[in-house]
Amino acid sequence: MRHLVHTPIYNVKYSWSSYKKPSQICYSLGMELLTGISRGDYPAGSFLPSLEKLAKEKKVSISTVRRTLLLLGYIGATRSVNGVGTLVMSLDKSADNCDFTQPIVRKRLMDFAESLHFLALSCRAAFLGISHAEHAWGSEDDQRILSALL
Repeated sequence: MRHLVHTPIYNVKYSWSSYKKPSQICYSLGMELLTGISRGDYPAGSFLPSLEKLAKEKKVSISTVRRTLLLLGYIGATRSVNGVGTLVMSLDKSADNCDFTQPIVRKRLMDFAESLHFLALSCRAAFLGISHAEHAWGSEDDQRILSALL
């Protein structure tokens, strides 16, 4: 006989607001530009729009665009060409062009590593929750799925 455990489901209201500080706006704009580069909106070898045009399109200040382009340069996604503009570099070669000595790059990499650690701990907690619910998995198919997860 199969016993099912019914756990009530609660909706938890959650919101993430990463747009409060100028540095966070800079990172969000950077991600938006990197996404555009990876999608081919800004192909490798092309130039990004001017500072003024990007600021107007993205509804941010020119100084935020400057900080963003500096950051993209540090990670090797772009290169500033004096008197011409910001050249888009090939993303598959960005590690070769990345300046890991820059404190902001090192800080963001540390943040990323900490996020992965947090994710691993969260997944472990979810895994343990699944393994404790093992008795609710009765059929052979359920057991195979559970074994694959564990």
